[in-house]
Amino acid sequence: MVSSKVGEKFIKKGPRLERRYKRADIRFLFDIELDDERRIQSVFWADAVMISDYAKFADFVSFDTTYRTNDMARPLGIFVCFNHHKCMTILGAELMHEKTGKPFKWLFESFLKSMNHKFPKTLMTDQAPTITLAIRDVFPGVFHALCSWHINQNAKKHLGSKAKSQFQTC
Repeated sequence: MVSSKVGEKFIKKGPRLERRYKRADIRFLFDIELDDERRIQSVFWADAVMISDYAKFADFVSFDTTYRTNDMARPLGIFVCFNHHKCMTILGAELMHEKTGKPFKWLFESFLKSMNHKFPKTLMTDQAPTITLAIRDVFPGVFHALCSWHINQNAKKHLGSKAKSQFQTC
């Protein structure tokens, strides 16, 4: 849940801001997910440049969550791709209350709506089961690639020195 002052500001605006997929301005799209008590659970946003970049560079999209490293100790999800100059480009972002399956499904649906329902060809994420299930539901047929860095970290964590010697030979 985002701070109550921020939540109250959005909720006081009425029904047009509390339901799915809002269009506040043609240059900035956002979506807010509320819980049963009308508290903000997740906020997704994308601006005109992000949407335009996605239309051009959506072949390969990466989604990552930075867990509890921001000021509010909330997961921050970021969609990125590479442009024709091989530079990373942000396509959309989300602050969420928790890293569970329901917010990921909601997030991917919001992302897809904001990007005119155009599917990426490949979506790379970490190997969290909740993300995998949400991708299967929202992006059927999209190739789901797993991030090798996350795989390597999990191998080191679970296999110790065995993983280090095996992965260095690959």
